Amino acid sequence: RRAPGRPTRAARNVVWAAFCALLACPAGPPSRLARGGEAFSLVMSRPIRELDAETFDLMAVERRIVRYNMTDFQAETEEARQARASARAEVDVDEFGQLFEAADAAYRDSPQGPSDQVYRAMYEQALIDCIQDNSIWRASQVRPVRSMFYTDR
Repeated sequence: RRAPGRPTRAARNVVWAAFCALLACPAGPPSRLARGGEAFSLVMSRPIRELDAETFDLMAVERRIVRYNMTDFQAETEEARQARASARAEVDVDEFGQLFEAADAAYRDSPQGPSDQVYRAMYEQALIDCIQDNSIWRASQVRPVRSMFYTDR
């Protein structure tokens, strides 16, 4: 039995899920987004949702963004931008081109403030990284077997 005044397990789970969502939100607390803040999530934008059917795992991109340090992207040099642009040019082919076009369309629909520019750079880098390491694919059989590349262990 539950002690009087103690929250139920379901209530604790809801609070825990909300807390985890706040920690994982790359754009800051959701209240900032609800107030019309500058940061945006490309996964929630319409052009991206249309592509996120069965082929791509776009949450892999969002999970990658959480690992990035926003201050690194705020203090980014022109050489780093050019390196990301050349990496994008390498992977911006076929179906990946659609992902970049959808991300660009979502950015154009955003307020395009300073935090939007930083988040766009973070999203673009995460998308490039996920394409290069094949974690962008939803189907696990598309991903390479790690032992194929790490045979010298």
